[in-house]
Amino acid sequence: MTNRPVALVTGATRGIGRAIAVELSSTHRILVGGRDATRVGGLVAELHDAAPFVCDLTDEGALATASAGIGWLDVLVHSAGIGRSNDIGAASRALWREVFETNVFAVADLTRLLLPALEAARGIVVAINSGAGFFSSPGGGVYAGSKFALRALTDALREEMRGKVRVCSIHPGRTDTDM
Repeated sequence: MTNRPVALVTGATRGIGRAIAVELSSTHRILVGGRDATRVGGLVAELHDAAPFVCDLTDEGALATASAGIGWLDVLVHSAGIGRSNDIGAASRALWREVFETNVFAVADLTRLLLPALEAARGIVVAINSGAGFFSSPGGGVYAGSKFALRALTDALREEMRGKVRVCSIHPGRTDTDM
């Protein structure tokens, strides 16, 4: 058990999520979120005080199981996401489902499951959104739609949890990651 604040970072094995996990590790115990146990384990081994949170966020049962033991959480960073898109006329229902399942539904579900732990800590939820949460461009409607929805989710959650849990949505511009 640690006396350090606890932060769960999804998508922590690469890109923005990894950078956040590494930076927070100087002051927090990090729950390293990711689907690939080997990559998660590699980052856990690099950090001073970390534990794995291996889970496919789109698997409702696995998400509930992985979250079950977390009774206290100071920070929840939603950094996992996918950037797939297509022209609206060519975007299949399967593509819409895949993108919204990861970028919106998994965020809503994990947040719901961890709200008691976040309330106990008077914690903060941080959603790593995108500039696409404010505007879209040709060929980007599916991704932008998910990011607009993520912004709406965080706006609603912020009001629902006012005075109990802080909530913010960060909209970085273009970032040099493999996404």
